[in-house]
Amino acid sequence: MILFHLVGYLIISIKVGDMLMRPVWLSIDGMTHPLIDNNYESLSCHRICWYNYREENRKMVCVDPKDIPIIAFVDAELMASMPNSLVAATGMDALTHAIEGYITKGAHTISDMFEYKAMQLISKHLRGAVKDKNMTDMDGMSIAQYVAGMGFSNVGLGIVHSMAHPLGAIFDIPHGVANAVLLPIVMEFNMPVCIDKYVDIAIAMGEKVDGLKKEDAAKLAVEAVKKLSKDVNIPANL
Repeated sequence: MILFHLVGYLIISIKVGDMLMRPVWLSIDGMTHPLIDNNYESLSCHRICWYNYREENRKMVCVDPKDIPIIAFVDAELMASMPNSLVAATGMDALTHAIEGYITKGAHTISDMFEYKAMQLISKHLRGAVKDKNMTDMDGMSIAQYVAGMGFSNVGLGIVHSMAHPLGAIFDIPHGVANAVLLPIVMEFNMPVCIDKYVDIAIAMGEKVDGLKKEDAAKLAVEAVKKLSKDVNIPANL
């Protein structure tokens, strides 16, 4: 599945320090083009990039509108060589994008539309993508991460990502794993101030909330995140 078609350029993959599994960037007339999005981190549609300075145990996040692409490949077949553990980790990163983008103070009706759909798709497809990399689920996840990125890139994220970045820089924990471990803990803490949206999250992730009190329905959102993380073999703690 190709969202945008770019003809006449060589598509390659590179590894520079920590930049393995990042898309190749091509600059044409001052415009930036990621040719391949070969994981589930929404790099093909947002303005954020980051660098690991391993000597200093620092991870620097850079935000620049010039990083927003106008052309990108989002192709499930290009992701087929990913290790299952990376499919799981980046998939949970995409879920964190969707949930944090859904409950952030900057969220609005348009971003909520993207994040809600992303949560539905990830809940439906991540387990199968991790289990056997079938193209139906891999394609579902490639769309889910893109949709999540369209939402959060306009409204921001939250403290899960704020804490996950230093964990990755200092302890070399994969970013998606750090997010997956922290997400349910932060959700429990934040629940009282966004309980209505937690009910929405539970529904989006396939939980049955009919007849439940609002508090009990909201708790199902946290449990759904924990269960998905466990099902794709992400550890429950650091």
